Amino acid sequence: GKRVSSDCLCTHENCATSFHVTCAQIAGVVMKPADWPYVVSVTCHKHKKGIQMGLDLGLKVIGRKSDSWYYHCTIIGIATQTFYEVNFEEGSYCDNVHPENIVSHDCLRNGPPDAGETIVVGTPDDENLNASFVKEHVHKLYQVEFQDQSQLMLKQSEIFQLNHELPKRVRARLVSILLKLYFLLPSNSTFI
Repeated sequence: GKRVSSDCLCTHENCATSFHVTCAQIAGVVMKPADWPYVVSVTCHKHKKGIQMGLDLGLKVIGRKSDSWYYHCTIIGIATQTFYEVNFEEGSYCDNVHPENIVSHDCLRNGPPDAGETIVVGTPDDENLNASFVKEHVHKLYQVEFQDQSQLMLKQSEIFQLNHELPKRVRARLVSILLKLYFLLPSNSTFI
């Protein structure tokens, strides 16, 4: 019989990313039944972000303030922050070293060292520690503005979309403006 290919292509327009079905599922690629000619609709990581998160400038979301309560806010800026994961010589490891803290390499100009490469990390106390480079982590940060005009940089994990189901812990700590108004009004006021 004819060998059926177990690869499937990302169905996003002009995307040539192909997956082995099992690997794709393990990697968390979005797969769902679709119309002919694609038996399964697959979206690769590059195009998954748009579907899943869709966190864009101007979007109204719910964000976590430093008081650990959640408030309505608007995304007004998006930035990426790069951290390096390193293993120190004495056995500890750190996954949030800033590239500019590596004194043995000019990482800002040349990018990260190779995995396993020996590097020197400068600490805030001006100590130099030997370490080996593991990998780089790139985090997206979202600048949001709350209704009181205060602004914060939040990680993706601290932002929730209004049209998505909110986790219980977020719902329990969500502060609505109406609730705030109610507490701010004198006790003899009534809502009309």
